[in-house]
Amino acid sequence: MTDDADLRISTSLVDYIFRRLALDYLNPAEREELGVLSTSERLQPTLPEIAEQATRRTTCRWSSP
Repeated sequence: MTDDADLRISTSLVDYIFRRLALDYLNPAEREELGVLSTSERLQPTLPEIAEQATRRTTCRWSSP
């Protein structure tokens, strides 16, 4: 865990530095491809149909037969 609001988790100091550099210098598409997203980008709502599919799968998985 870090005190940085944009990068809450990193595995090491080097990991934190490179994630911070990616946030500062890469565009969102490049960062998404690398899996380096800020906290606000990670918390963006998904598309309604994707959320609905995920909910249906979860409901089916946990419901009794």
